[in-house]
Amino acid sequence: MAEEGSSSGRTAIILAVISVAGGIATATIANWDKLFHTGIAASPQAISGAASAATAPPATASPVAVAGSLPTVPASLTGEWGDEDGYSYVVRNPPGSTEFGYTVSRAGNDVGAGAGLIQGRVLKYQFRNLDGNAGYCGAEVAADGQSIAGTCTSGTGSWPFRVTRTRS
Repeated sequence: MAEEGSSSGRTAIILAVISVAGGIATATIANWDKLFHTGIAASPQAISGAASAATAPPATASPVAVAGSLPTVPASLTGEWGDEDGYSYVVRNPPGSTEFGYTVSRAGNDVGAGAGLIQGRVLKYQFRNLDGNAGYCGAEVAADGQSIAGTCTSGTGSWPFRVTRTRS
């Protein structure tokens, strides 16, 4: 009889711990933008403009491990970048700044924006597309500053990407 009470008490404690952990995880995910706020606006007009169709992000490069102390990137990432799937990115990064923002378009239509931080050659940032898709990315700038490759995550899905500089 005492063993039955002990077992149900243990079960109640385990369920309580799982509930608390789930609540913390849910709160963290729901407030990700507040917890890791960069303090810069990527492009309010691009995010709040009329929604346009956005296709899935490109899956053309392998993921990049984001780690370690890396050499610094060229003076600025500011300029136009593109990928093999026809997306165009306009990046704003003042020389010497660790903050950057960007807008993304396809076929001349705005489809989203993002903003984040640069540490050495490592980029960590958040994005929001006009179709409501949002998430975060980690990437590495090539040593010559002419390409960026990494992985983005939204919900339970992840995909690799690679962009190259088209104009400084």
